[in-house]
Amino acid sequence: MPSLLAPYRVLDLTDLKGHLCGKVLAEMGADVVKIEPPGGDSARDLGPFIDDIPDRNRSLYWCAYNLSKRGITLNLETADGRDLFRRLVAKADFVLESFKPGYLDRLGLGYDSLRKIKKDIVLTSITPFGQTGPYKNYEASDLILMGMGGFMSENGYHDSPPIRMSQDQAYNHGGIYGAAASLAAHYDRVKSGEGQHIDVCIQEALALMFDPPMQEWIMNKKEGTNRVGAKMIRGKILMRLVWPCKDGFVTWRLFTGGAVGRRTHLIIDWAEEDGQHTGLKGTKWEDIDMLDITQPQLDKWDEVFSEFFMRHTKEQLVEGSLKRHMMIYPVNTIKDALAHRHLKAREFWVDVEHPELGRALRYPGPYWKVHGAPWGTRGRAPLVGEHNDEIYLKDLGLTKDELISLAEAGVI
Repeated sequence: MPSLLAPYRVLDLTDLKGHLCGKVLAEMGADVVKIEPPGGDSARDLGPFIDDIPDRNRSLYWCAYNLSKRGITLNLETADGRDLFRRLVAKADFVLESFKPGYLDRLGLGYDSLRKIKKDIVLTSITPFGQTGPYKNYEASDLILMGMGGFMSENGYHDSPPIRMSQDQAYNHGGIYGAAASLAAHYDRVKSGEGQHIDVCIQEALALMFDPPMQEWIMNKKEGTNRVGAKMIRGKILMRLVWPCKDGFVTWRLFTGGAVGRRTHLIIDWAEEDGQHTGLKGTKWEDIDMLDITQPQLDKWDEVFSEFFMRHTKEQLVEGSLKRHMMIYPVNTIKDALAHRHLKAREFWVDVEHPELGRALRYPGPYWKVHGAPWGTRGRAPLVGEHNDEIYLKDLGLTKDELISLAEAGVI
């Protein structure tokens, strides 16, 4: 069956900031050609490495974010390299890049130049601060962007400075919005026949996640209200949300007042059935106003709930909660996610062969399903220059001798 973007080609010039953008388009069926400098992209030097063997073709980061792409090498700093790129553009539909603003213009490869080659080309630029504004030429790491996007101010604990998420996420937000914007430009191109230059600012992509706290500030001039780690602020109390159990953690919150108070009766009844003497059997949870609860009172209740959770495993708590129509959720680890029956049923995890390793590696797979247009992988991430012959000889019609000369001159 055909994929959604099967007829279209993408030239991916991005570094870390845009690798996910190309991967998303590749998973939708586009022919994504990753263009690296001779010798390979610097992302290949990022660990961890397969089997802990440092090698430019064994970076797990590279493998994860360049799945399903073909790969060639090309030096845009050379006149011959730029000429080859123009010939590639003539056969392409999208160009992805993450250079500093103005870099491609200085090489004669900016949007105005590319559209003269291909009128309907879509150029997507993914940079920390966009193509305009006083910060446009600044560089930024994940930590910097998480801070400047505002998102970090809402993470951490109520009594400590803000912290970022443990894994790099900022570039991924830029990449995913870059893919969405590219598809929107493609939709317009189909109707109008015109291309677009997409300007993705990663700081702005992160600020989109900051919307609820932003509204809290606009309306009540309060900030940092959600920085409570595994707890939440409710009135004047700090309420626990994540609870240790026998084999990890689960999430659950105390409910009081009105109809929702009955939910707390359910967990007390369950604890009593297990033989735990809670001392809370007759508590009228539906009559308690959350705003009237004191912290010492809540802490005393928490001791009871903590004992209950520690008597059970995650699976026991989830299965039991489903039977009792309660809301208890597991905090899944990576190991849990890999074995999760729902993800297995949806065929989320896929095994991709790595012939050079003599085995397959498991990857996250389709996160959407479209009838008649399946998600698919074209194979593992490319080795350095793996498809040079395929692209330069077959697509552009170069001879083998020309390819050897270009390699010797440092063009490819």
